[in-house]
Amino acid sequence: MSLEKHTEASRVIKAFVIFFALIALVLIADQLTKEMARQSLALTGHLEVFIPGILNLIYVENTGAAFGILEGARWYFVIMAAVVTMASVLYLAFDKFSNFVEVFALSLIVSGAIGNVIDRIFHGYVTDFFSFAFINFPVFNVADIAITIGAVLFVAAVLLSPSHKKAELG
Repeated sequence: MSLEKHTEASRVIKAFVIFFALIALVLIADQLTKEMARQSLALTGHLEVFIPGILNLIYVENTGAAFGILEGARWYFVIMAAVVTMASVLYLAFDKFSNFVEVFALSLIVSGAIGNVIDRIFHGYVTDFFSFAFINFPVFNVADIAITIGAVLFVAAVLLSPSHKKAELG
C-alpha cells in the first residue's frame, strides 16, 4: 500500500472512530434525559422552571415534527433517519469530508436522528421536554439540539472549506 493510500485509509478510520464514538455519547445523553423526563415530568404533568426566564421543562409526546407538522408520519421519519445515516456513512467511507468538523457535524445529525427514531419505534412518539420561556417555540430534546447544531456546523464547514472556495473560483 502506498503512503498516500495508507494516509487516506487512516484518515477514514479516524473519522469513523470519532463518528461512532460521538454518536454513542449523544445517544446515551439523549436517551437518559428522555427517560428522566418520562419518569419525572410525565408524572407531575406540569411545567417546571429549569433556568428562570429562559428554559422550562415540560413533558410532551410528539408524534410529528416541529410545530406539529407531519403528525403521525412515524415511518416517514424512520426512513429519513435511515437515509441520512447511510448517506453520512458513505460520505465518510468515500473520504468526501474536507475536515473533521464535518465528521463531528454528521455524527451529531445522525445521533439525533437515531435518538428520535428509537423513541418513535419503542414509544410511538418522541419525548420532548425543553421549552423556551421567552419565545413561542416547539418543545424539544437533546436529539433535536444535536440535529440543529450538526446541520449548522455541517453547512458552515462545507461553505468555509478550502475545496468549496476553489470550486467557486474554478
